[in-house]
Amino acid sequence: MDHAQPRRISRRDAIGAAAIAPLGLALAQPAGSAPAAVVRRMRTAYERVDVTGVLATLSPDLAFSDPTFQLHANGLAEMKEVLAHGAMDIAAIRLVVEHELACGPWIVARQEQVVTFKGRATPVSVRGVSLFRVEAGLIREWHDYYDAMGMQRQLKTPGMAR
Repeated sequence: MDHAQPRRISRRDAIGAAAIAPLGLALAQPAGSAPAAVVRRMRTAYERVDVTGVLATLSPDLAFSDPTFQLHANGLAEMKEVLAHGAMDIAAIRLVVEHELACGPWIVARQEQVVTFKGRATPVSVRGVSLFRVEAGLIREWHDYYDAMGMQRQLKTPGMAR
């Protein structure tokens, strides 16, 4: 008779597994179109404030939401407006990925954006989470959740950004 104790799973691992289970399994994808590679290409263009480069990584039927800053876009035409409007005020962006989870077609990243606005010497730092779903080598869904109050506080107080 085997009296071995069943393997215990931490609550954190169980919650994590339950959270990502519905996201699905990775499908075979062409080289360079793996979700992490696609998101890296998007980030590179995003940091260059390159609207055309970002759009090249997005699906024509993209669904974008950023409830924190009350932004949304359905499709490339609407997303181009969102990106172009933001690019008008931004001199530079640096993304610092603190943690990234890749599960099937989904990439979930906790990151910090360090943004330098035109006409403002001190950069503003905003932390948040971005979720991306990659399909057929392009980002099909993109959802952002960021610390809007922290960003607004920094914009009102020039010395607060790090």
